[in-house]
Amino acid sequence: MGLMIGVGRADITAPVGAHLSGYAARKTPAVGICDDLCATALYLEQGDVRAAVIALDLLHLGPDETDELRRRCERQSGVPAANVLIACSHTHGGPALGLGPGDDVRVAYTDCLFWRAAGALTEARHTARECRIGHARKEALVACNRRERTPEGVILGVNPDGPRPTVADVLAVTPLSGGAPLAVGFVYGCHGTTLGGDNYLVTADYQGVARRFVEGQMPGTRGFFLPGCGANQNPYPRGTFEHARQHGTRLGAAALAGALDAAVASDAASLVVQSARVGLPLQDLPSIDDCRAQLAEAEAAAEAERAAARAAAEEAGQEYDPTAPLDWFTERSLKAARARLEAAERGEIDLTLPVEIQVIGFGDVALVALGGEVFFEIGEEVRRRSPWPITIPMAYCNGSVGYIPTHAEVPFGGYEVDMARAQWHGLQIRDDADEALIGHAVALLERARRAG
Repeated sequence: MGLMIGVGRADITAPVGAHLSGYAARKTPAVGICDDLCATALYLEQGDVRAAVIALDLLHLGPDETDELRRRCERQSGVPAANVLIACSHTHGGPALGLGPGDDVRVAYTDCLFWRAAGALTEARHTARECRIGHARKEALVACNRRERTPEGVILGVNPDGPRPTVADVLAVTPLSGGAPLAVGFVYGCHGTTLGGDNYLVTADYQGVARRFVEGQMPGTRGFFLPGCGANQNPYPRGTFEHARQHGTRLGAAALAGALDAAVASDAASLVVQSARVGLPLQDLPSIDDCRAQLAEAEAAAEAERAAARAAAEEAGQEYDPTAPLDWFTERSLKAARARLEAAERGEIDLTLPVEIQVIGFGDVALVALGGEVFFEIGEEVRRRSPWPITIPMAYCNGSVGYIPTHAEVPFGGYEVDMARAQWHGLQIRDDADEALIGHAVALLERARRAG
């Protein structure tokens, strides 16, 4: 039996008044909408195997949010939850999410978003027809390595000598009956940060521009962006919507050219889905006494920040707001210190960070989905070691766990290493966690290749 594929689409644009996600400096809600956010669902079926890829114009989903969306997808579409790959574009112009108590707008939006995404997958299943998937790689120069070396250390800047992606992987889904592609997906590893923290308009960033470019040039085709491994990459130049338009047009043109080449690919031979939850090693857990001292230090820093805010409010003749959030790093450090003490007091022995890896293979192509913000070089090493003829590494998939840097970059420090590195139980992942992730990913790719 051939490969049955369908595509569905839902508008998930956040309302004005929603808080945007991606920059801690933003404390007030969005004031307008620049462009639409979409959920694009790809349904795949061969024999008794059903799978899905859902591309979301969002920053990321947490593990709990991923589980809930998968449950709704299974309920609505019949695709097993474990076979649903959820990928976020990582736009920093998308809304904050969460179903827990708190912001009513956030909760209502998230609930609606999940049902809309599940509905898009249901639409995709009902419109499925026999198709082939073609692949091509095309030059796309959008990203620049952002880990700039300075005498004071690494900063978030511009490093033109650092490794960066120069090509996009393009997938074209074409009906066996002929005609234009049903869908064109393009994978590129770069942050959705053309717009900075001073932007308060909802936007899909350059990724959305690329999607609309493809669809404008190929009427009836759905374009969708999938995130490559680009945790150490930013668009360059950046800062304006015009920059986003330029980057998106460049990436969209690459996707369009790739679709024209990929459309002649042979039929996919098989569909295989494999997933595994693995553990990345964490740093050692301090003693209980050390954990208590670290928590006291973190609490003192938080109280000092609150005192400074009270003093600033009094000086300005304003009322102090005790519910105002702490600085992002202060809050993160406080939560980590509490988690470490709790882990020490209960005698935690499983010092690993749980991460999901998922492989969806069709023919000679394998998508390998990694959780977290993964450095570009890690994805390339997975690609190099993979047994599949065509391997497409992806990040920001199936739940975000924080930054996963390369062992080689750890000594240089910087934001991704020192401040935002993935952690669990209040402990950062070990310096060599990248090798563990690569090893687990390659092992799963090998298993999927044997199964296919």
